[in-house]
Amino acid sequence: MADEIYDRHRSRGLVRPLGYIIPLWSCKRFIPNHLKIIRCVKCEKYSHIKCSGTSLMQYNWHCTTCLLKIMPFGAVSDDILKYFFKFDYPKRSFDNLNIELMPSFNVQSLLEKIPGQSVTLDELTNRENTSQYYNLTEFNDLKLNQHSSFGFMHTNIASLSAHHVELATLLSLIQYKFRIIGISETRIKEMHGITSAINIGDYDFIDVKTQTNAGGVGFYIHNSISKDTKIRHDLCFQSANQVEAIFIEIEQKGRKNIVCGCIYKHPEMSVDEFMQRFMLKTLNALNKENKFNILMGDFNINLLNYDSCENTCDFYGNMISSCLQPQVLQPTRVTLRSQTLIDNIFTNNTKYESISGNLTCQISDHFLQFSIFADYCQREAKTNTVKFGRSYKHFRDDEFLEELRKIDWSCFLNGDHNVDSLTNVLFDKITDVINVMAPIRRLTKKELNLQKKPWITKGLLISMSKRDSIHKSYLNERNADRRVALYALYKKYRNLIVFLLRKSRLLHYRDFFHLNSSNIKKTWDGIKEIIQLSTKSKSCLAPSRVLLNGNIYDDPVGVATAFNKYFSSVGKSLDSKIPQPKHNFKTYLKIASNQSMFFSPVTPGEVASIINSLQTSKAQGPNSVPTRLLKIAQHAISSPLAHIINESFKQGCFPSALKIAKVTPIHKSGSADSCNNYRPISLLSNISKVFEKAIHSRLTSYLNKYELLHNCQFGFRKKHRQLTR
Repeated sequence: MADEIYDRHRSRGLVRPLGYIIPLWSCKRFIPNHLKIIRCVKCEKYSHIKCSGTSLMQYNWHCTTCLLKIMPFGAVSDDILKYFFKFDYPKRSFDNLNIELMPSFNVQSLLEKIPGQSVTLDELTNRENTSQYYNLTEFNDLKLNQHSSFGFMHTNIASLSAHHVELATLLSLIQYKFRIIGISETRIKEMHGITSAINIGDYDFIDVKTQTNAGGVGFYIHNSISKDTKIRHDLCFQSANQVEAIFIEIEQKGRKNIVCGCIYKHPEMSVDEFMQRFMLKTLNALNKENKFNILMGDFNINLLNYDSCENTCDFYGNMISSCLQPQVLQPTRVTLRSQTLIDNIFTNNTKYESISGNLTCQISDHFLQFSIFADYCQREAKTNTVKFGRSYKHFRDDEFLEELRKIDWSCFLNGDHNVDSLTNVLFDKITDVINVMAPIRRLTKKELNLQKKPWITKGLLISMSKRDSIHKSYLNERNADRRVALYALYKKYRNLIVFLLRKSRLLHYRDFFHLNSSNIKKTWDGIKEIIQLSTKSKSCLAPSRVLLNGNIYDDPVGVATAFNKYFSSVGKSLDSKIPQPKHNFKTYLKIASNQSMFFSPVTPGEVASIINSLQTSKAQGPNSVPTRLLKIAQHAISSPLAHIINESFKQGCFPSALKIAKVTPIHKSGSADSCNNYRPISLLSNISKVFEKAIHSRLTSYLNKYELLHNCQFGFRKKHRQLTR
């Protein structure tokens, strides 16, 4: 029987003729002519019977390669299916697998070999992508490492000029700094030009403008990588009412460079035209470069229709063929009538684990997409210093003042007369009360960010949390009527919060400008803050190494010592360079006055008046009391402070604690490594300013009373200008 079947196969060409020894494609070996082989009816390649895993009873035999072309999932193991579908096997069955909101994936296309690239099974299964919905609280609870990860974010903002304040507010509440933020549908036209009003904090903005009322794309690039980023003009694309795209390349030391693109396809443009005119050319160009590719944007192609729409299938297939996998698997635009996955972040990452998903804090009618690659950057010591501040959460002005009034100053006034001892006792007593009422603790990232957005009140934060909770309930609700009611409630909360945020910001700046109407510096600071123009100069950054007299100092203590030596020697150096005048300075002085200068005692009322004149916005040096608290306590501490000042007048001794200053080097120009190119700024104690103002008033009163100053002396004198001469 077997011989008859064999002869029948040979007559059909399914086995090789006797007498031939040929190499087999499956096992790559030559085989003697007495063993039987079989031939694929499709590709007509031979295979040994044992290697084919079949028998001669199969007439229409197909080889493995041909079977995979017919059945894409034929060679995919259960482990791979579990990985791509996030299937918890074997606890669940395929009947319970909820892939209602998940696009289908052609798994086999991920394993195919791309020209110039190779994707191994190990690389795919070792990388995990967790995609889900996050509200603001859930995202912050992830506590992501800022220094070892690299984060990307995208949002369709539906007019950047209208919603950049909401975006800046949201970024200040997120306790993670995304390196790249892609913005689609900026609606910035070419006629608008570049405006600084859309700048945000620590980010630089670049964009490709639109020629219509919709569209436009851009990037917010974090300052930490902006100097290593360049625009890829060869990949950027713009076509009126069809598509806009912007591409950048981030240089990475020791790693592949990152090529990141942000794309917006207008709904009017067909998918086929989008692929033929733009995407295929872009993908081919990216495939030729061995780089880490990120493509984000609003493609207006619903990946949830992968199985039912041929154009969507073609788009997804082309992306997968370039090893660009979607990071977001849930709908990015959810309304009562539709759920679509039209925004996404694609990447060819096969090495780093990623955390991806949608942030449900809507700025427009789209969610915000993000993808964060953990352990992308080498772990390194944190460069930012830990910041501490006083917590005024439970602080009450009246309670603070009452505690100060309880202090018995009689032993203080009638005891030791040493100025240094009296000053230390005063500080200790005031500081003890402040530490109880407003303790010093480490500031959280949220508190630091809220300091930059003072109009975001506690009530607004509670309302935002309520809004996110309602939206989460809406997403999880299955009852149609209840879903409609929750969506209406969510929209009401969302619109109300947007209105309140804008109103609160308006009131904050109105009060700010009214309070500082006579202060031109503060007025300009407020204007710069509104238009997001950075007021922090790079010259304020402390150098990590300096050069002084041929010696290099690269540790913090050494740098501080070098600046101390240089600044303390500047006076002598400048004095030696001052040219000798033709006339002695005494020739400009009047006849010496025979009236002695007498420092009248300081009264508690005068001290309180001086304290009240201090500006709360001024920075304070060491051994200071917060100026706001000092003003609250002005009447409670005016008597002991007046006593110290009077003792200082009598003894001719200034308190040692008030002589200490915090000196900050400010870079002027030239090399940042040379101490010669820095100037110092000193911050003194605000208590010392009370001493200085008391002395200043007595000194100027004496000079003016006896007309000891020359009539041509205009500098640093009240009511004296050259125009009054």
